Amino acid sequence: MEKYLPHAYAPAANLTHLSSKPTTARVLHLHTNTVWESGLAEFLRQAPDLKVRSVMVARESRLLGELTRFKPDVILLNKDVPLSLAHLRQWLGDRLARSAVRLIVIDLYDNIMDVYDSHRKRQVVVVHLTDISQCVRGLYPA
Repeated sequence: MEKYLPHAYAPAANLTHLSSKPTTARVLHLHTNTVWESGLAEFLRQAPDLKVRSVMVARESRLLGELTRFKPDVILLNKDVPLSLAHLRQWLGDRLARSAVRLIVIDLYDNIMDVYDSHRKRQVVVVHLTDISQCVRGLYPA
């Protein structure tokens, strides 16, 4: 696991681009209806290159339907969402292995994101709110 510990927010010019997708990214935001999560979703919706759909996690069957209909490029969730990360990774199957989807799990208390793409896990320390949007785009601190 790689760990990125930026000392200060790095603007986009100082980030390493690890994805070649220039198109609009579909972001499925799984939440538990907290104020912080609502604010994050609104912040991400401001970006013209991100299409964000928020889903309150109540039933796993609803989540499977959203995964099928929306076909997200990125799944973003708080680590406290009542959902098994192992189940989610199993449902994603080879899409996660082929980097067709990026899974980002945020720890709201420690300001750390675990980013899963392909067979890789990165840990990114969130210094600024834009660090989250950059990781959603596949950009990581240098």
